[in-house]
Amino acid sequence: DLPVMMPPCTPVQAARLKSELLARQTPLPQDAEVLLKSIRTSFAKVKAPISIRRFAKLYHFVAAAQNLMSGGIAAALDEGVLTYIVPFAAPEKLAVLSDLCAALPRTLEALNKNV
Repeated sequence: DLPVMMPPCTPVQAARLKSELLARQTPLPQDAEVLLKSIRTSFAKVKAPISIRRFAKLYHFVAAAQNLMSGGIAAALDEGVLTYIVPFAAPEKLAVLSDLCAALPRTLEALNKNV
């Protein structure tokens, strides 16, 4: 016998998901603001600027995810930098993150594999 088919799920709408996440944003702690600005400044200094659009995505992700992730702001920063910065930076430019991201374990692990 075949299992009974489950009823179809309601499809996730990207626009609704995005609006739900944006609605959950709260201001970042001062330390997080400073870290994100330092990351952006460091990349600019090595002639690898982070675009305003990418930085905005990172910022909005962290602002929403800090309230949703079990690790709070630290987990949100770690996931955000790992998702929005590390994959798009030239490998030789990633070294600028090493000191800044010492408290972000997953990002640091990725950097140690790539640098």
